[in-house]
Amino acid sequence: VMLGRIIEQIEGRPFHQVLTPRLIQRLGLKDTKALAPQEQPPGLAQPHPSKLTDEPVEDSVPTTPYAAGNVVATAADMVEFWHALLGGKLLKPETVRDQFQRLYPMFDNSRYYGRGVMLYDAPDKDGRRLTWLGHSGGSPGFKAIVAYSVDRQAFVAVALNNDGSAEATANLLLRALDQEP
Repeated sequence: VMLGRIIEQIEGRPFHQVLTPRLIQRLGLKDTKALAPQEQPPGLAQPHPSKLTDEPVEDSVPTTPYAAGNVVATAADMVEFWHALLGGKLLKPETVRDQFQRLYPMFDNSRYYGRGVMLYDAPDKDGRRLTWLGHSGGSPGFKAIVAYSVDRQAFVAVALNNDGSAEATANLLLRALDQEP
């Protein structure tokens, strides 16, 4: 949030207006939108409780995290963005490498946070540890992840409109690659 406010002061315009030409249009992302404060874009999936017994998700505003997550996108555009980031199309390759140099443990022993990026130490069905480079997050009623699986050399993106685990869903999708003939 603080970085978003600094960007607004330097640029002299709202954060979402800075992001659009610098990132979304530059990469040609057709199904990505940086939202203005309180914006509710048409067609955005509505949040749902994870279990039928859970309370409905009320008053969900996708812009609440402000600069920490005011962007909505399709899974395909999420992968396109992540591919561009890791491929050096947005930042110098050494800057991207530096993002992963100093990582801090997160909520468990399998996720680490760097400068805007995460490293995942994900288990596979055989108990091996797999490495993903990505980012995940969410708010009540929404969860998402985009990642590159180093071991499988594949990108994956998942967006859920409930509080399920986007990481577990991504892991299932990546496991499906092992099933291909």
